Amino acid sequence: MSRPYRSRYTARAAPTPTQDVTKDLQQAVKRFTPSTTTTGAIKISDVEAVASYSWLDEPSPTILVPDCPAVWIDDEPERVPADTGRMFVDQNSARMGASHSPLAPMFAAIQDLGKTEKLRGLDLVTDRNSLRKLLRWATRAGGLKDFRIDIEVARGTVLFTRTEEEDSEVFDGFRGFGQEYLKHATAPMPGSEMATGHHRIITMSLGGIQVMVRFTVDACTMGPDAEDEEEDGDEDEDEEDTLTAAFSSLTTNARQFPGLTIQHSASRTIVPQSTLIELKTRASHKALDWEETYPQLYLSQTPYLYLAKHDRGAFRPAEKYDVAGRDLRPYAEQAEVGMVQLRDALLQILGSAREEGEGVGLSLVCQGEDLALYRRKEGTGRAVGKDILAMFQFRKK
Repeated sequence: MSRPYRSRYTARAAPTPTQDVTKDLQQAVKRFTPSTTTTGAIKISDVEAVASYSWLDEPSPTILVPDCPAVWIDDEPERVPADTGRMFVDQNSARMGASHSPLAPMFAAIQDLGKTEKLRGLDLVTDRNSLRKLLRWATRAGGLKDFRIDIEVARGTVLFTRTEEEDSEVFDGFRGFGQEYLKHATAPMPGSEMATGHHRIITMSLGGIQVMVRFTVDACTMGPDAEDEEEDGDEDEDEEDTLTAAFSSLTTNARQFPGLTIQHSASRTIVPQSTLIELKTRASHKALDWEETYPQLYLSQTPYLYLAKHDRGAFRPAEKYDVAGRDLRPYAEQAEVGMVQLRDALLQILGSAREEGEGVGLSLVCQGEDLALYRRKEGTGRAVGKDILAMFQFRKK
């Protein structure tokens, strides 16, 4: 669920259409076919939290690092108004604008937290959204729409940049109650009152493919200081974290990332993965599409889903689901089979991108059910930029 705009959001990040899926493409270099594998299963493993950040509602691009998602409150709202205003589709792209990479805040947060070593050995860096689109294509699931993912290669690591038709959209007519419910059912941590969207970065193994994934988080069950141990368990970093926390709330320009400002949160720890919540709302007469929803949760290893049902904005207490629970096991098994097909698709795509080499702008385009890798005209598309590519220079060719 995306956060809505707030009133101080300036025209700099006004909704601007991104490129059409076929804009500035040259010849197709590879066409892909879905895997025919219908047996086996893949469990995502080796999940590790790397970094997190929240966008702040400032006139220029500013992120709060590491930050905490909004915290679920026990006093749930009984009634909320309908959603109005503007909603982000891709907040990273909207905030950074056309002249900067939407991946910049992700890498800036990783660098600021001293986690650049986590880039070693990666096969893929991506948003969860791109994996969901590819999963729909690979499994021929419903809801498949045309999409485009811009691609570059950095010392063997393939970087996916999400592209959308528009980075934000205005609520035109009635669009539900989800945004308002989210605001009323959660509370920001002190210092995060101006946050408009929380992002988390994890690494994981998807059938042997080493993936770094960025995704949004709606809420968590507790704040970052509720547990004594850190997410990554690095005990030898306690002294360094204490010193770093002494400089919290300072505002700095992100090294290597012009145009992006970093503010430091009071806590330099990341909330445990086990506390994350995905929040969804539905009219009481509408069922949740678990076949679409479960893979979303699985790809980010989000452990809880809270489903709030309503009758014209009058809400019942949220139904709370443990994603790993017995009741959802059939959907888990289906998702694990889908991971086999996604893994097979990614192996094809990564191999083809690496064959094209570094310094070549590529785009993965799905039209209808056809998926192909194209070269882009030089200087077009959502280029990653030299600042991000430089972070992979430790990789051996």
